Amino acid sequence: MNQLMEIQNGSFSYDGENNIFRDINFSTDHGDVFCILGANGTGKTTLIKCLTGLMKLNSGTIILDGEDLDSLSAVSVAKKIGYIPQIHYSTFPFTVLDVVLMGRSPHLELFESPSEKDYKIARKALRSLNISHMEDKPYTEISGGEQQLVFIARVLAQEPDIMILDEPTSHLDFGNQIRTLKIIENLAKTGLSVIMSSHFPDHAFLSANKVAIMQDGSFLDVGSPEEVVTAENMEKAYGIKVEIADIHDRKACIPLKINEY
Repeated sequence: MNQLMEIQNGSFSYDGENNIFRDINFSTDHGDVFCILGANGTGKTTLIKCLTGLMKLNSGTIILDGEDLDSLSAVSVAKKIGYIPQIHYSTFPFTVLDVVLMGRSPHLELFESPSEKDYKIARKALRSLNISHMEDKPYTEISGGEQQLVFIARVLAQEPDIMILDEPTSHLDFGNQIRTLKIIENLAKTGLSVIMSSHFPDHAFLSANKVAIMQDGSFLDVGSPEEVVTAENMEKAYGIKVEIADIHDRKACIPLKINEY
């Protein structure tokens, strides 16, 4: 049975000699949340960009809904994949509704204006995240947490099968991190497939059913959070000792104090 997305023996290099990542294999299907963990510089962002089609593998294959990603047009990919980069800026004060409407672009012809149907889909996306009250606010004047919600709404308006997020909580405060992870978990329950990168091992326990750890451009381990996020793997990946503890109804990854450098 075909998976919704699968990468087979994926490798990427800018210069053709030094691999940013190599021999990457994993698959996701409807309802999966696949979390890619790893320290800075391990290749997570480059891998994310390859999965979205923004960059092409040097070797290996990415299969999207049974078809080679490289064989698909940008519009076809955009109808299947919604992407939220790590940092997103807007210098023009678009309204929140206008930003969300941009998610309808793959479904419009060149120079075609959004229809009433497109507006309904955009407003439905805002309602699903409880941010309808912000639709007329300038995007440039809302908080970082609110901006992240708006970008998730934009992806929902796009109506993709897969949402790919690069460090979705990296610029959020603690409360908004947890709220964002809960939204990701709830979206997966509707059948959306989610692939995200993160620096925080706890994020895998909080929202993912599949996790991989990148180290030096390859996967150290792949599997369920309980199988992969272990004290041994965390020390290999991050160079620090941790304790995996059971707290209430979930596991948590707790770093131990470093006594000396």
